[in-house]
Amino acid sequence: MPLINTSVTNLIQGVSQQPDSVRFSGQAEEQENALPSIVDGLQKRPASEFVSSIINDAALDAEAKVHFIQRDKNERYVVIIKPRENQSGSHTVSAFNLETGAQASIKERYFGVVESVEENGTYVTATFTQECPVTVLSTEASRLGTARIVEGPSKGDTTYNVLSVAEDAGNKQVKIAGSGIKLYGSEYGESRSVIEYTVENALGADLELDVRNYLNSDSSKPVDDIKMSTTGDVTYVLNTKKTVAKDTSISSPVSKKALVFIKQGDYDRKYGVTVKSGEDTFTNWTYSGSSQRLSAGGGSFHNRPREARSDFILSNLFEGILSGTLGSLTSRFTQPATGAEEYYDKPLNLIPNQTTLDQVNDPTQQYNNPDYNEFPSLATDSDFEVSLESDSLGIISANKDFTITVEDSIAGDGIGVAHKSVPTIADLPKVAPHNFKIFIQGDPEAGQDDKYVQFRLNGYDANTEEGKVGAGGWYETNGDSVNNRIAHNSMPLLLKSTGINTFELGHMPLDKLDTGDADSNPDPSFVGTKITGVFQFKGRLGLLSESSVSMSEVKFGSYDIELNTQKYNFYRTTVSSLLDSDPIDVSVSSDKVTNLSAAVAFQDNLVIFSDFCQFVLKGGELLTPKTVSINQITEYDYDKSVEPISLGSFIYFPFKRGDFEGLREFTINSSTDVFDANEITAHVPQYIAQASGGGLNSMTGSSAENLIAVSDGADIYIYRYFFKGNEKVLSSWSKFTLSQGGVRGVGFVDSDLFVVQALEDSSQTALLKLNLESKLRDPEGYNTHLDRRVEVTLNASALVPSFTVPYKISEDEQLCVYTKDGLELQNIVTTEEGSQTKVSFLNDFVGGGITGTNIKLYAGLKYNMKYVFSEMLFKASSGNTMSPSVGKMRIKNGSLFYEDTGYFKIKVTPYLRDDYITEFNATVTQQTTEGSAPIESGNFRFPVFADADKTKITIENDTAAPCNLQSAEFESFVHQRSRRYG
Repeated sequence: MPLINTSVTNLIQGVSQQPDSVRFSGQAEEQENALPSIVDGLQKRPASEFVSSIINDAALDAEAKVHFIQRDKNERYVVIIKPRENQSGSHTVSAFNLETGAQASIKERYFGVVESVEENGTYVTATFTQECPVTVLSTEASRLGTARIVEGPSKGDTTYNVLSVAEDAGNKQVKIAGSGIKLYGSEYGESRSVIEYTVENALGADLELDVRNYLNSDSSKPVDDIKMSTTGDVTYVLNTKKTVAKDTSISSPVSKKALVFIKQGDYDRKYGVTVKSGEDTFTNWTYSGSSQRLSAGGGSFHNRPREARSDFILSNLFEGILSGTLGSLTSRFTQPATGAEEYYDKPLNLIPNQTTLDQVNDPTQQYNNPDYNEFPSLATDSDFEVSLESDSLGIISANKDFTITVEDSIAGDGIGVAHKSVPTIADLPKVAPHNFKIFIQGDPEAGQDDKYVQFRLNGYDANTEEGKVGAGGWYETNGDSVNNRIAHNSMPLLLKSTGINTFELGHMPLDKLDTGDADSNPDPSFVGTKITGVFQFKGRLGLLSESSVSMSEVKFGSYDIELNTQKYNFYRTTVSSLLDSDPIDVSVSSDKVTNLSAAVAFQDNLVIFSDFCQFVLKGGELLTPKTVSINQITEYDYDKSVEPISLGSFIYFPFKRGDFEGLREFTINSSTDVFDANEITAHVPQYIAQASGGGLNSMTGSSAENLIAVSDGADIYIYRYFFKGNEKVLSSWSKFTLSQGGVRGVGFVDSDLFVVQALEDSSQTALLKLNLESKLRDPEGYNTHLDRRVEVTLNASALVPSFTVPYKISEDEQLCVYTKDGLELQNIVTTEEGSQTKVSFLNDFVGGGITGTNIKLYAGLKYNMKYVFSEMLFKASSGNTMSPSVGKMRIKNGSLFYEDTGYFKIKVTPYLRDDYITEFNATVTQQTTEGSAPIESGNFRFPVFADADKTKITIENDTAAPCNLQSAEFESFVHQRSRRYG
């Protein structure tokens, strides 16, 4: 066959590990430090700009957790949690500005539930229910912050100075300066105080966490065990090794006293009380008289309206008096309007005297008290106390347990009692002691659950006395001595941006259980287990634990306007009815062991990931406890070493394949509403290596640039995709390498890829930025490709011309310096000076004709771009029915088409023969104008003269010059022994 021409129409299809015969045109054997672009073709990846040396004296440990935050265009940060250096040490937290590299300041803010209080004149000591997560000695004046009371009767925005934190043996005490500070401890139940206190830390320094801090645990490795999720100003910091526990604080018990009140006063009625305690029974009563009574001597009736007044009846029951002539005093009795019958009272406060007993037992007397002597009066038992608190309320109390019932002759409508529980809220008085708590029995037929209510006086405030009797209302409250708080120390921390380069790390403000008990308002599912994931969805904060999904109240919880504090609530706000805004708590169902670990909001749904399955959580128009549903949708393995990411209309998540990682593209079919996940690493199954500890150490993406970046801790793997309509026309994998490796984390912020790199050989940690924006050029009109690139200023006229770069270089690295027009300066000398490198010139001579006092230069490290062609194969053209049979193909030469390119070289490696290198250098092939970049567009022809199946053809660029490659063509001789038709 004569000379033929085969073409590679583009070079942007990335690496393929498929057999050469089935690869697409443009897919490569290898591709490093080259970025495919549908606009620019295959270009040398942009320079990594050196932002800052974030650790000057050490390389960041591979176990560190790295998280990127984009608050807005002006505030972008990287947060690093470094592991402790030894078993007795602690993790440290630091944050750095991505634009300037400046280290942010982090102060701490925590909460403590008061257990007991000790007043000391000029200061008060509050002992908390839980250990303080930080220790600040009284001698550390610069770290001592302020405190304020955020819950309890004395709540307010007044701040007090903190004198010490956890200086006691139990690590539970905070000393607060000030006199007259009113705090409430455990004896006040749910009214106890909660204190918020702050701890100051050095400006622009690492925050060293106390060993008791939530983020520290015995086996905690930050990179594996700590997760961070950012929304707005808040980053939720989760320790997946920490079990959520309840606080030891409990609510106040149901009141033991009995409230007795008159519901309806009437004439000629009996109002009685029966009290039982153990085997003892006590009965007491009073009678209301008739409305009229025949006057003494007869002849006329007189009215007696007070007999039906409730205050008069209640007074007779609780504060009865003896009446009659001296020496013959008896209990009060009433008589009908006419007649001689006598109805004797048996008041609670009196033990019937002998005269009274003689009267009621005298068979000659007309009386109506047949059971007067059946049971004794309550006054005979000194363990009981009765008191008339107001015209409408009497109270019976005792230092032992008792039951009480009431009776009247108005079918139960005359006298009422409230003791421990009542059937309905209508059975409660309108006058009661402040904070009196009682249980209301639910009605299953009416769909009403059991609940607890508490009485509060009208116009009550922090100074209202406990137990003060008056008019007020009944409010729903929590149960009888229930554990009503989740321990702050066991919940995720909040890292909150409070200003440019300032953060606060502290406890999550939590609402306590304010209504119901463990039966009617149970704890969220994560209590007693480990939280494995955190997310936000439709105005709720969600937490994953084992097979459960717990979501907060809508808008997270209550908001305290006075204290400007957003709280988080995971309990129902009422048990009387199920509100749409109430928290959601559901569990998944699957035939596999299910441990949920990640959740991503996706097209109005929440997609939840476990190790082996995916689930979807959805609701109706509103997501409520009544409309929520959760169903399994797919069964794909998921590697939880990194969180899934949502880009455009897809979710991307990794999975393990032996010693390598794969990636899937999760989506929903808009026409069939079916979820599916296509593998995007099918053609590179053994390309993405696992990190040293397994899995990946980071994954990020940019929807603006259609890019995904994943890292195994050494290199950065880049996936570029492009859709034309619903068809994906580009699915390209390649990788970026950096000198010394040590990639600890990568994160996209818009089009910028930020990299935290541990420089082991230099004992430093660098923050780098790669701007991957399409068509981006340096201000000079082309790109200078250097790693750790910095812009420096040189005074070439100085006696000893020199400058410094803000990092060290290792023995194996060579620093290069370029002018803005692409000239590389020669004969440079580098000297390490502390954490920097000083650059001078041999014999103090700056070559290249450079003069002046303010010369702008680029300094950095060269890196090599490499592209290895797949094996050249002879294939029949499209539509040709003739297919080639076995034959011999020998490549004669090739042509490479380029645009705006300064340099590249072609390396041809035939089988068992030396490399043959052909270089393209714009400074040689064209005339260069002084002060302009030596770049060119066109095509470059290079010789091959080797068999296609045994020859490796590589394109490389190890200079700082730009390189944009469009396509390639090859001329080849093909010898075929035969042809096959059809």
